[in-house]
Amino acid sequence: MLNTSCSDSLRSMLRHILLRLIPNMDLARIYRLLRLMQLMSSNVDYTTPELKELLEISERSIFRYLEVFKDAGYALQKKDKNVHKLFKMPV
Repeated sequence: MLNTSCSDSLRSMLRHILLRLIPNMDLARIYRLLRLMQLMSSNVDYTTPELKELLEISERSIFRYLEVFKDAGYALQKKDKNVHKLFKMPV
């Protein structure tokens, strides 16, 4: 696990890169998408309500982000009523 200063440094670098590459995008939204991707790709099976609490967004927003992942070519696996996992589709 990254310590706070390292995590802050990485977050700062990512913010700088994103500002240069895609200046018109909402950085908070990008951060939530990346964080959701990280959580859904982990070995932990988070439920939709747990993801909602961790990211401080609505369940509806979770499902909107799932659509973004599908549009980007990621496969989603529904493991349980409220548990989804994220996988990259084969090229």
